[in-house]
Amino acid sequence: DSKNQTKEDIVEGLLDKAVSNYGLSTREREIAQLLYEGKNNNEIADILFLSTNTIKVHASNLYKKLGVSNRVQAIKVIRGEEV
Repeated sequence: DSKNQTKEDIVEGLLDKAVSNYGLSTREREIAQLLYEGKNNNEIADILFLSTNTIKVHASNLYKKLGVSNRVQAIKVIRGEEV
């Protein structure tokens, strides 16, 4: 039942919905999740073993697909809030 859903389950559901609604790639979904967790580009780069520049490119592609221009707006779209 939905009352027993953890925060992680809820976030997973929101991210899965964003993947299907906006056509996010696997990598964009990973980055979206880390952005949602409040990580900055350098932290994301370290976690995913990628360069900060690569993260910036993926984040930029993510923002384009979501129709936003920054991480705060991206998180709002993932949450289903108005931007």
